Amino acid sequence: PPPPPSPRPPPPSMLSVLNTRWAAGKPAAALDEAGILIHIFDGVTSRTNPFEPCGSAWCARLRDRLSVSVVNARRPDVYPKGSCAGLVVASEMAEPRCSYYSDGGSNRMLCLAASAKEPLRVDGECVPGCGPQWCVSLEPLLHCHAGCAWRPDQLEQMLLQQEHVNNRHACLHNEVVLRPLADRMPQALAAVFMLPSCVGTAEAEEVRQLHARLLLTYGLSSKRLPLLVYNPDHSTDPFSDASGGRGRRMGHGAQAGVVGRRDRGWLSRLRRFSHGLALSLFEVLNG
Repeated sequence: PPPPPSPRPPPPSMLSVLNTRWAAGKPAAALDEAGILIHIFDGVTSRTNPFEPCGSAWCARLRDRLSVSVVNARRPDVYPKGSCAGLVVASEMAEPRCSYYSDGGSNRMLCLAASAKEPLRVDGECVPGCGPQWCVSLEPLLHCHAGCAWRPDQLEQMLLQQEHVNNRHACLHNEVVLRPLADRMPQALAAVFMLPSCVGTAEAEEVRQLHARLLLTYGLSSKRLPLLVYNPDHSTDPFSDASGGRGRRMGHGAQAGVVGRRDRGWLSRLRRFSHGLALSLFEVLNG
């Protein structure tokens, strides 16, 4: 009789999938081709349940959206003013409402209360977090913060605009406004992560507790929903395993590719600092 067929190789780990997708990310219409969706905990959601608003009335008005950034090897940066931890959102479960090539100030676009800025409407329906107007061209803007929103099917245009503008300014992260994830759990989650600045801190312990609660609540394994470190200063394999207490590099290729990026690390941190200052000034001027 013929020999039995060889067993199928195991599917790639979530860690491997994320690192591969991050490296291949580029301006594209499809989220899974553009890179990885990163949500930084920003004080809008509950610290114990990241899918519920925090207790204040201000947070409750923002429960109709979730802001993320598309990150990849070309544009690795995340929102600079939030926590040092967050969630990786599964791109196949994400439902974008609009996007901005930099910080869009989406918290001012309210559908659930009076708003300082009037959100956009589609077929008469208010679009949370999106406005004050739709983008119509890739014309470069002269400042870091987006004045228009790209439609959900124009992700590629937004990312092209980000690359053009951010090559000239300290505008590092983009913003994609999603429909909330609560009704697509746990499929909407790919990973929980922390930044290197979190490792070894009290906040890191809170993130580990959150990760453990998610595994227990949804009956998931740590392979299905890993706890990772995301280091945007690493040019290859920026995601590493954090389950052992510290971020662990995976594979020799990761080590070999890091040197060039680390040499530029001080410049990257300086740009992020400048971006944070610019963002703070923007928020002060725009309420």
